[in-house]
Amino acid sequence: MTKSKKISNLFLALAFSCFTCGTAVVAAVPCISAANNNASIQKTTAAVTGLTSVTRNGKTFYQISNADQFASVAYQVSVQGNREWASANYELTDDINLSGKAWTSIGTNANPYKGFFNGNGFTVTGAVSTREGAVDEYCGLFGYVNGASIYDLVLGDFIYVNTATPEKSGDEFTAKVKKILGSVGMLGESGTKDILNVCNYLNRNNLNYDSKTTLNDYAAHLNEDPKSVKQRIRRAIKRGLTNVASLGIEDYYSDSFDEYSHTLFNFDTVRMEMDLLRGKSQYGGRPTIDRFFEGLEALCED
Repeated sequence: MTKSKKISNLFLALAFSCFTCGTAVVAAVPCISAANNNASIQKTTAAVTGLTSVTRNGKTFYQISNADQFASVAYQVSVQGNREWASANYELTDDINLSGKAWTSIGTNANPYKGFFNGNGFTVTGAVSTREGAVDEYCGLFGYVNGASIYDLVLGDFIYVNTATPEKSGDEFTAKVKKILGSVGMLGESGTKDILNVCNYLNRNNLNYDSKTTLNDYAAHLNEDPKSVKQRIRRAIKRGLTNVASLGIEDYYSDSFDEYSHTLFNFDTVRMEMDLLRGKSQYGGRPTIDRFFEGLEALCED
């Protein structure tokens, strides 16, 4: 059974919507005329590749002429989290029928669309559905925008069917992660906010944690040094380790200790931390960020 979820409030400013039988039907956006003067056409060599670009009055617009190109833009912005594509300007050069396309709403909370989008009076139609296995929290042609300008765009019979799994969606997923982090006493740590942001981004885009890229991409999104971000996260995880070790000393056979000491941490690491707390060792355990995120993913899937 399909389930329609909320359309971004920012997108509601662009179109009226109604919900019927699990599908979101978005009505036409009133056209606003746009100037089309002083234009020069060129092939792009910028970060947005594969699209022809046109420059008007100092602004470069990448041209979308068919459904595949439109779907590619949505994929780059919302699935790949590509910030260059999310900040670029686009324009339609023809009517677009998206029927049958696996769609991801353009813009996410982690990577909102920020550019200018000129529909040039063309119409977008078609019935689309979420990409297989995807979680689309903000549903529509556009999902989450921040400072963007979307104009001269007409939505015809555009129907969005959200087939995301309800139990993995938005607020419920965040609540589950917070419950786990709260159980190990980490909610008061500054790095916990980073952990929540990363988990929500991965969940929203149906991605798995990647030890080589995830945190580096997140740090780049914040315009911070990855080392600083990882240090905050590592301190938060260390607090969790200490609390789990304390729990083990108090009740070694508790279900919570058994679960968290074998998922969020390597058990040898927990045992070293317990020895430190007991005064049997001068050195505590050294948790790893990768193990913690992988364990957190496993707990959230249960």
